Amino acid sequence: MSDKMIPKVVPIKSFMKPSKAVKLLRECSELASDGLSKSLAAMMGQVDDALFELAEKAENNVVQSLYFDAMREVRLKRGDMEAVFKRSFETACNAVIESEPVPTDTQTELTLDGELMLVEDNHLETSLAVTNMVGKVQHLCKEELFALETRVGLLLGKPELPEDDNPFNPTLICNAFKEACNELEADIKVRLIILKLFEKYVVPDLRQVYQQLNEHLARNNILPRINYAIQRAPGAAPAYGEGAAPLMPGEAGGDPFGAIQALLEQNPQGGIVAATPVAGGAAAGGTMAAPTAHLLSSLTQLQHGNLELLAQAGADTALLDSAETNVLRQLKQHQVLGALPREHDQTIDIVAMLFDYILEDKNIPDRMHAVIGRLQIPILKVVMLDKSFFSKKNHPARKFLDTLSQAAIGLSEEQEAEELYIKAEQLVQQVISDFEDDMTVFEDVLDELESHLEKLEEKASEDLERLQQEAAEQERLERARLKAAEEVRQRLEERDLNDTVREFIDEQWKTLLMMTFLMEGDDSDAWLSSVETMDTLIWSVAPKKTAEERQQLVSALPALLANLRQGMELLEMAAEDCERFFARLARCHSEAVSARHRSGGEAGANSGGERGSTDDEGRMRPEAPDSTPPVPGPGPGEENREASAPDNPSATFDQPPSLTVMKKIAGMRAAEILAQIEQGTLEVEEITLSNTQGGGMVDEIHDEYTVLVQNLENGAWITFKQADGGQSQEKLTWINTTTGIYMFTNRNGKNTRNLTFYQFAEEFRKGRAEVMEETPLVDRAMNSLIDDLSKKS
Repeated sequence: MSDKMIPKVVPIKSFMKPSKAVKLLRECSELASDGLSKSLAAMMGQVDDALFELAEKAENNVVQSLYFDAMREVRLKRGDMEAVFKRSFETACNAVIESEPVPTDTQTELTLDGELMLVEDNHLETSLAVTNMVGKVQHLCKEELFALETRVGLLLGKPELPEDDNPFNPTLICNAFKEACNELEADIKVRLIILKLFEKYVVPDLRQVYQQLNEHLARNNILPRINYAIQRAPGAAPAYGEGAAPLMPGEAGGDPFGAIQALLEQNPQGGIVAATPVAGGAAAGGTMAAPTAHLLSSLTQLQHGNLELLAQAGADTALLDSAETNVLRQLKQHQVLGALPREHDQTIDIVAMLFDYILEDKNIPDRMHAVIGRLQIPILKVVMLDKSFFSKKNHPARKFLDTLSQAAIGLSEEQEAEELYIKAEQLVQQVISDFEDDMTVFEDVLDELESHLEKLEEKASEDLERLQQEAAEQERLERARLKAAEEVRQRLEERDLNDTVREFIDEQWKTLLMMTFLMEGDDSDAWLSSVETMDTLIWSVAPKKTAEERQQLVSALPALLANLRQGMELLEMAAEDCERFFARLARCHSEAVSARHRSGGEAGANSGGERGSTDDEGRMRPEAPDSTPPVPGPGPGEENREASAPDNPSATFDQPPSLTVMKKIAGMRAAEILAQIEQGTLEVEEITLSNTQGGGMVDEIHDEYTVLVQNLENGAWITFKQADGGQSQEKLTWINTTTGIYMFTNRNGKNTRNLTFYQFAEEFRKGRAEVMEETPLVDRAMNSLIDDLSKKS
């Protein structure tokens, strides 16, 4: 009957010519090109909105114009970019299929003399962005890429297909889009934003594209079923029928326990010390093998502290008291459990090797190692009773182990840490006392542990929320400071101002701009009024050379002085300081309209007349009847009247709006914000930056470590290594996008350290920081075990 069976997978050499393989790969190329083009078109529709949002949040007009220009250019070049992407991808893809050299990236060009032109400085940034995208695809599409590379390797006659020889590899796709971005003449900052949008909107779609390619090849009998086979030594017999290896952890329907057993079959030395013959001459696994029930009974006696079995085997009776020792390894070495069937012998090997990893895991605090170590015998019993412990992530015993390992990470408060360990020790003792063969014991202790952790989390969340609110206020204040400082800087650098006005703007009005930004934002009437008042003040003290300019000054002064008064009220300036400033300002205005600033003809006509002078309060005295109208000062009560310039069609300066809007919000809110600014309670510059072990200042290096930091998101746990050999686990809680400061907390929600972007990268560069794996403990242990055994096979 077996002779008539039609094989499910026909060897490629027996039915397919190279032209057939090329035809299938080209069909895949068309499928990939269509899928990518649709995804790119959807992404390009998002670019306009993304750039517009950035333009609205731009720090100044220059940056805003940059984004608006980019929006217009993307609209114009969108069709060209999509066409270049499609063409570049198809060209490179077909070149790999036909085994031709892939077209080189346009990052370098030849001059007429044949010499290489220098690569632009910004090439590194775009290359890092592409590298980041490729890494994300490889992580996101790990299974799909493995299956696709296996099938494509078969078609191309390359079983061990290098990544670069896969015509659908993510590097090729991402470089094609980088090529499309070369159509833009935009600033490198805009190109990086568009590359980031590609990563956000297109990269996740690659998984579906790869799935479609795998499905198409599978329908054409190119490995309809992919087995994630374990590499075997030459000539080694497969552990399972029909040459199919068991699936690895994480594969649908996989049998991790069976996979590890298969590896042990190939590598007997990978297990624990083999059992020696027992008394009477029977070898381990022989006729004297203890039945499962008897083995479980012996384990339960040891679990409950029965030392008689240890004494009979000549083992150290203190063995069970050492929770950080691999008890299972010692039990087997001393044959405490007697002769064992092969299946049980391997089971002990596997569980013992898991605990080898667990007891050495650096992510788990030493004290928690001791707590978890007491569970070695109960977990062995669990595996004896239920092999699904390895395949079910929600198995109560497995989840209890995972939860214990995570519970103490980042927990530094002594009282709360002590409470956690007391609770953990109580629950482990409950397992040791109560567990016979009923798994509900683990369900009960897991529920109780999770309930305890929830209470800790609630308390930590309150502290963390308060910290995040303070951090958000801190960021808002820094944005306000930067915005106000930029507005003032532009004006003070562009104009040659006298000390009176310069000091007032730099020391007083800049603070008012900060307050306005915090209370109303930079698109409000109050902000516009404050900025225009500053511009009017600067204009008012500039020399007025013509009669028309002097008339404009006279018309504008009432509104200007009223707005200055209102601003001073918000700043709570002392009355004597206000009057002193206005007296000096009046002299500045007198100087601005003095005869020596007038044009030649007019100055000559008035040179014989009486020149204006100021009175004791700083107001100008009238000049001769035929001279320029006087410049008024801030008369008594003037700040309370609504001043507006008279109609003057010839005036070229629009009067600024009143600061009435600001007066409406000048109550406690303004006073509180002013107090915060004055006291520096929210000043971002007051954050204490943690010094790196090599010093506080670091070089601004751009490499893979800065890319790593750039891609980290809030919630990531980081292990920091101390100079004394210790370490701490800290959570990345908040990233200040304005200042680039990274804030870390412990599990209690307390701030532990703050680092700049480059300081953080330096910690990774020097090996003083590592990103903690988010993989649960048992998964990490099994993956490590399988990797180690595979290397030895």
